[in-house]
Amino acid sequence: MFIGSLSFSKIPQIGFFHHFYMENYHMDPSKPPPADPDQQSMEIVYIKSGAVTASAFGQNMLISPGSILVIPHQLQIMLKTADGKPHSHSSVQLIGDFHYELLDKNNINPSQKNLILPFITPPGPENEHLKKDLYSIISSANINMTSPPLAAALSAIGILGKIDSIYRSSLYAAKSITSLWEHKIKHYIAEHINSNIPLSEIAEAFGKSPNYLNGVFKSATGMGIHRYISQEKAKLIGEMILKNDLPFKDACQNVGIMDISYGYRLFKKHMGVTPGTFSAEKKYIK
Repeated sequence: MFIGSLSFSKIPQIGFFHHFYMENYHMDPSKPPPADPDQQSMEIVYIKSGAVTASAFGQNMLISPGSILVIPHQLQIMLKTADGKPHSHSSVQLIGDFHYELLDKNNINPSQKNLILPFITPPGPENEHLKKDLYSIISSANINMTSPPLAAALSAIGILGKIDSIYRSSLYAAKSITSLWEHKIKHYIAEHINSNIPLSEIAEAFGKSPNYLNGVFKSATGMGIHRYISQEKAKLIGEMILKNDLPFKDACQNVGIMDISYGYRLFKKHMGVTPGTFSAEKKYIK
């Protein structure tokens, strides 16, 4: 899914506006809707019926009825009927001076000032409110067909602002979920640090797949669960050597490592020195 950053240099104008129906819908990106060639244009589209497929940059996406699309025409997105059923949508075009650029969806800063707009806002309760706003713009523009009022353009910007708010909320929610799993996983590891802790065991304890847990943990911490466990075991070994004056072998066994040669490699990898050097230099853990 494409995510874009949008800012207006001035209030845009309403271009076309319609409730649209077609048996075999096909939007050709090489022929964008008419607008001033010196200005940019974009559409806000509510899919009423008939799923469509979107194609751009070598990707294909299926879009369900009830979805809302934000389509800057510079993206050259092709839309066409997906299931052979008649298609209908409601659309408002904005034309004017604005700056739009694609964002890296894996590295979006929720605090940025420009509008953050996904290409697709999937069906949901919020979309029903946005649909009513879009219908209102089309109705008011039809009443003033020769010169759509400024209020309609402001209402369209308002829809974009609400889409931005919905998307930002989803980013914060995803971050909260990720943080919750990070806390749960770290707590589980701390309670079982004196034993072998396979990822499959953690996944079973939480009723999730190993890949899912490892993915959310890596999103939160920047490292996989296995690496985190190894790092924590190495730190704990170091603490036992320094604070309890335990021999390296005993410290390894206390964290569930029976293969001392493996413990030696693990310790050196994460602590940066051999156990002997660490003990001799009294290297404290930060």
